Amino acid sequence: MTFIAKDGTPAILRALQRTDLDGLLKFVNTIVKEKKTNPRLGIIAFDKRFRKSDEKKYLNKILLGVRKNETVSVAALVGNRIVGHCEISRRKSAEERHAGYFGIVILDGYREKGIGQMMVKTALEEASRIGVWLVELHVFAFNPMAIHVYEKCGFRRAGVVPKKFLRDGKFADEILMYRDGRVLSG
Repeated sequence: MTFIAKDGTPAILRALQRTDLDGLLKFVNTIVKEKKTNPRLGIIAFDKRFRKSDEKKYLNKILLGVRKNETVSVAALVGNRIVGHCEISRRKSAEERHAGYFGIVILDGYREKGIGQMMVKTALEEASRIGVWLVELHVFAFNPMAIHVYEKCGFRRAGVVPKKFLRDGKFADEILMYRDGRVLSG
C-alpha cells in the first residue's frame, strides 16, 4: 500500500520480506543508537547493537509467523529505506488465540508524519483478517504522542503499572492498553 505522509513524503506499507535483512539490520541498529542518546524513546530492550545473524533469526521468525497466520508484519518504507516496523503476535494458548500483542518502532525523523498511525491501522486490519480481534500493548506514560495515536486507533487504557521501568536514573510508569475489534466493528 502506498500513501502520502503528512509532510508530502510518499511511503509504502508492506510485510517484511526475506530481502529486507540488510535494511532491517540498519534500521534496528539506528534505533539502538538513538536509545543511547534519547532516554525519552518509548522502546524497551534494544540495549546493544544487533549482529546480522541475530536479525536473520528475527526476520525468519517473523516470516514464519506471517506464513502461519501467527504474526502480522507491517514495515514502512520511504524510498528503499525501512523507517518503521510494527507487528502483532498472536498469543499461543488455545484460550488466547483471539488475542495478540502489539509492538511498533519508527525512526526519528519519520515520527509525527502519520506513518505510525497508518501502520497501526493496517496492522489491526490484518490482525482481524487472521482472527486476532483483541490486541494489547504497553506504552511508557511519558509518551503522550504514542498514547494519542493508539487512542485514535481505538485502544483504551486498561491500567497502569507504577514505576515499571528505570531509565536514566528515573522511574517511569507503564500504561496497559487494549483494543477489542469486535466492539469497534459492530
